[in-house]
Amino acid sequence: ILLAWAIVRSSLWGRTLLNLLVWLPWGIPGILLGLSTLILILNLPGLVMIHGTIASLVLVLLIKEMPLGVQMIKTSITQIARELEEAGQMAGARFGTILFRIIMPLIAPMIGSVFLLTFVSAFRDISASILLAGPNSRTLAILMIELGEEGRFESMAVIGVILSCVVLIMTIGMRLLQSRISIQR
Repeated sequence: ILLAWAIVRSSLWGRTLLNLLVWLPWGIPGILLGLSTLILILNLPGLVMIHGTIASLVLVLLIKEMPLGVQMIKTSITQIARELEEAGQMAGARFGTILFRIIMPLIAPMIGSVFLLTFVSAFRDISASILLAGPNSRTLAILMIELGEEGRFESMAVIGVILSCVVLIMTIGMRLLQSRISIQR
């Protein structure tokens, strides 16, 4: 949300370059993105401790899914009149207050859509996360691949059904939440 706002609303010098750089993760194949993240984690002193944990998976999947999310949020922010933010500033509100009390409630349906698309894509991702998963942080998609390699196709099918059910439940839940938000307005 902050990246989208900076690209759309700020007067930063390099916002056009920032807009271009946001698309960079989509130009990199998932396995290379995972490998480069692994190299960074192993070579930066503060990040070594997250190797093989859920945090490393979250990091690489956030980077991988960032372009779509930023672009969708950008379109929502452009539909909000600048005068609403200016009115908040004139009333003495700081940027954080404007963001949380004016902008985010107005783009809440888009935030829900971005969350759902990102969740579904990250939930089924294998290429970016395979190198970062540890023995205690395997995703269901990686577990499904491992079961297939072992020839345990029934177990693999069960994991596939579980993946599909979780995605279906999340989709239905988000749709209900979005319709509830729309009714309240």
